[in-house]
This record gives sequence, structure tokens and C-alpha cells, in this order.
Amino acid sequence: MGQGQLFALTTEQMHSLLACRDDGQVLDLVTNIEETLQPPYREFLFKEWPLVQSCLSDGTCNPKGGSYPLNRCILGGQHLLPPNDGYMAVLIKPSEVVDIDEALATRDRSWFRKQFRIFFPSDEKISEIALDQLCDLFDAIKAFYHRSAKNGWAILFTTDETLDVIYKA
Repeated sequence: MGQGQLFALTTEQMHSLLACRDDGQVLDLVTNIEETLQPPYREFLFKEWPLVQSCLSDGTCNPKGGSYPLNRCILGGQHLLPPNDGYMAVLIKPSEVVDIDEALATRDRSWFRKQFRIFFPSDEKISEIALDQLCDLFDAIKAFYHRSAKNGWAILFTTDETLDVIYKA
């Protein structure tokens, strides 16, 4: 499973990404963002991001699954690169960031744990300690979205994973 990251983008950075004429330009700009932005403008999701995506969506990594706005949190935004070509870059626009932040604010760790047990009831491989760490990641994502919404930032999700590996349509 590929590592995932969230990046908080200014309006100018977002428009630069949207103005790219081809995948090469997008990848160059995404690489520059990844190499230069650090916390608090960057949130590492490690390899656990598909579990968070599933819990916020319909139990899968279907970018169109689940209900707005939670389904937009990671994979449901605008894919800037073909998601099966070796790298995903997904843009969540500022208005969606605000909607996601408002929806996340009404969810807590117990809600997330419940979602996990609903979608992964037979996953006994995950210990309570691991589930607590996953809840910590959920809390970090909530805080990142809140900070981004407050500042009017867009969010970029990136991973070297391909959609066809994590979601079988």
C-alpha cells in the first residue's frame, strides 16, 4: 500500500495546478509541492489512508462512493492525473474543504471506531492499539481540514498508489 499525504494549498497554488496543460506539468508541480511543504501545511497519512477513506465513504475506496461531503475527504475530489497511471493527485477545492470540515466536526473517535467495525467487522487482525492509532490519524485529518477551512486553503492528496489496486470496480 502506498503512502498518502495531504497538503494545504493557497489559492495561487491551486490555480497553478489547474492551469497545467499536461500530466507532466501536473507531476512536476506536485513534486515541487511535496518537496517544499512541511507541517502544518502537510499531513502524513502513511499507509493507513485507505482505511480512513473507507470509513468516511461507503466502506470502499470508491472515489464516487458514499455521501457528500465526507466522501470527498481523500479520494473524492478532482483527480489531476489518471488514477491508474502510477500516481494519484486529488484536489479538494476550498468550498469543499469547508463542507468537509463542518461534517468532520460532528464526528468523533467513537463514531470513527463504529464506522470501522461496521465496514470491517471480521478484521480481527487490527488490535485495539492499532485502532487507537487509526483514530489518532482521523483526529489529525480533522484538525488539518479545520485549519485549512479556516484559512481558505484547498487540499491536495497524493499517493504513489493506484486506484485499481485499492478499488476493484
